[in-house]
Amino acid sequence: MARTQLCQAMDGTKVRVFRASAVMYTAGTKDVLGVSPVEEANANDPVYDTGELMRTGLLVRLAVQCNNGTTKPPITYRLFCTKEKINEALTYYNSNGRTLNGKSVMNAGFERRLVIK
Repeated sequence: MARTQLCQAMDGTKVRVFRASAVMYTAGTKDVLGVSPVEEANANDPVYDTGELMRTGLLVRLAVQCNNGTTKPPITYRLFCTKEKINEALTYYNSNGRTLNGKSVMNAGFERRLVIK
């Protein structure tokens, strides 16, 4: 199975297509993150680099720390969300009982190397 998939995010009225982790972005997280799997209509659009989309201010990277078992250190997943959905995504992942990739979420915050424009 592929580890990445084509995803899309709205930039005003334009759709920006980029490649991201296959397990992190589903149709269910579209409302929370603003990022969803690519739709058929946009499958042939140019694929943008995520670094470029972060520099232009469309995408923001969040760090979500999850419990990885009792004897293992926590694992940190890095997720993309649109800048309009930052507060909603942080509230969603910091609320009790959330899981990500089958692991319970401990906390969510900004990725430490992140620069917000």
